[in-house]
Amino acid sequence: MIDMVLQDVDGIFDSQAVLAGRFQNDLTVINEKYDLFYLMLPTINEKKIVSFYIFLQDEQIPDRHREEIESVLYKFNPVIKNGVWKIYLDTQSFKLSEPFTTFFDIDSIVFDMASMKGGEMLLPVRFISKDKDKLVNSIIDSAGYGENIYLRYIGPNRGFDYSFTAIKLLDQVYKLTLEIDNPQVMHGIYAEAKKNIAWRRESKIPHKDNTEDYIYALDDTHTIPDILIDTAYTGEKGTVYIGKYSNYDIYRAFFGDSLTNHMSSVMIAENVYYLRRWSKFEDGKLMLYFYTTVEFLRLIPVILNDTRKNFPKVNMKIEEILAI
Repeated sequence: MIDMVLQDVDGIFDSQAVLAGRFQNDLTVINEKYDLFYLMLPTINEKKIVSFYIFLQDEQIPDRHREEIESVLYKFNPVIKNGVWKIYLDTQSFKLSEPFTTFFDIDSIVFDMASMKGGEMLLPVRFISKDKDKLVNSIIDSAGYGENIYLRYIGPNRGFDYSFTAIKLLDQVYKLTLEIDNPQVMHGIYAEAKKNIAWRRESKIPHKDNTEDYIYALDDTHTIPDILIDTAYTGEKGTVYIGKYSNYDIYRAFFGDSLTNHMSSVMIAENVYYLRRWSKFEDGKLMLYFYTTVEFLRLIPVILNDTRKNFPKVNMKIEEILAI
């Protein structure tokens, strides 16, 4: 076997799909009627139910229709901050929680940022091809929920950045890289993993409180950290072995990651979001990669200042910011 360095964990996903469907509610009505664009951040709660945070830029709301649009938005208890309306959309109220939660529970699947335009939601997902039939069968089984969820695309993974096209995102996207040179102070897998062990991981869903549900790619030339296969560590169900990619073993595993969860919570509180987050552990350093829009970058000083105050022992710095 030829050893290959996995530059981006996205490389382990050989398949991609775009799910489409409608929520039957007033938010969908005004989205279609007034040509609004929502970004929809998938999230999952402690009951394992998938829902969405909806983000709407205030500048999108036309003045002549503002009163009518705001009257609908206020029905959903919005939070308005930094020029953005944020709404928590509970899929249980639309009988859509069961199919989305079923999709999410497919071991190798990763949800990306969704959107709504013209009254229709678009949700890109990436996965490993062995789970294709599970996804397709779950979509067939979901028939009858709302206006049926269906597939706009299913095939080879065109790369994470294809999701920007799939959800009709027109904003400039940036890649922010943060480096932590002493991750062992955060304990958990960071303390257990030796410096010569390399892994990459990506959360299965962009935002989740407390324990994260990750897809891990571990360099198979080294012993797997015991903590990864210690099913008692998180209190969640056991780690799942998914398969192999070149010289990496692929797992689904659960870990509490207090630092990244804290950063996510600060972002949500400030009504900002990232489009994707993944991380890499190599040579004893932790690299965090965020893909986002300029709204997020504007608040990076606030987010990092708050994070440093809450994690004073963690040496975190900005490595680079690139437009992509």
